[in-house]
Parts: sequence; structure tokens; C-alpha cells
Amino acid sequence: MLRAKKKVCVLMPTFNSSNYISYSIQSILDQSFRDFDFFIIDDCSLDDSPRIIREFASKDQRIKYLRNDSNMGYSFILENFKFYNNYDYLVRMDADDISHKDRISTQIKIIEKNDNIGVIGTNAIYINKNNEEISKNKNFKSGELLNSDFKNFNKIFHPSV
Repeated sequence: MLRAKKKVCVLMPTFNSSNYISYSIQSILDQSFRDFDFFIIDDCSLDDSPRIIREFASKDQRIKYLRNDSNMGYSFILENFKFYNNYDYLVRMDADDISHKDRISTQIKIIEKNDNIGVIGTNAIYINKNNEEISKNKNFKSGELLNSDFKNFNKIFHPSV
């Protein structure tokens, strides 16, 4: 039977991220899980971000580069990005973050083994520009299900969802 959908869509909005975006893009391209489309949506950056993205896109066909005609903001991009309907999973990424190489494969394994999970995220390690650990975000414990407290405080580190 043919699959109607591809498995994974990685979505990364960006605006003026030239200082970090190469690291972010490379961390997704280096994932142990390889079968994904990587949508990078540039929100009309004024820095070198478009050139950097195009350079990566010319070397890896998984990257789908889109650019807004004007700055619309992250919320607009996330609310209006419709390509994810063609995928089983939507993976979020931000242009100033780095993902662990097994992030996608680990999250897919967990979510496919647990029918009751609709969203999966992680804690985070904050690093400085020298790649040195500053602190850890410990908003939730491993295996903890989000409950009504989630309405008051977002426990999920957004670009790990």
C-alpha cells in the first residue's frame, strides 16, 4: 500500500538569524532520522540569513526555502503554514537552537509507542555563543503528562516539539 503522506515535516521560521542559523540548520541535517522535508521560512530578513539558507538548500534537497514578501511575525508563520497537512508529524525548530542528533528518531519512537500522546517535547540546555552550558531548563520530568497546569504555564521548550 502506498503512503498518502510523508512522515516528517520540519518547520523553522527565521528572521535576522545569520549569527546562529548555520548551526541550527546543520543540527537538523545531521539527524539520525533522515527522511524529512525541512521548510525554512524566512520572514523577510535584512541580514545574511537568506544567502546562508540558499547555500544550504543548494546542497540538500530536503530543504524547502520560502521567503515572506514582508515581515509577518512568527505567530503568522506558524498559524498559516499549511504544508504540514501532507505529513504524519510536524517537528518545530527555531533558527537559534541546536537539536540533538537523535531528537527526531527518539521522539517518533516514543510517540508511535504511545497512542495517548499528541505532543512531545523536551527540556533544554542553554548555551552561550562559545557553546558552553549556561543552565538547564527543567520544566518537567521524564514521562510526566501535561495536565491542567499546562494552561497556566507552557512546560514545553517550543523548538523541541
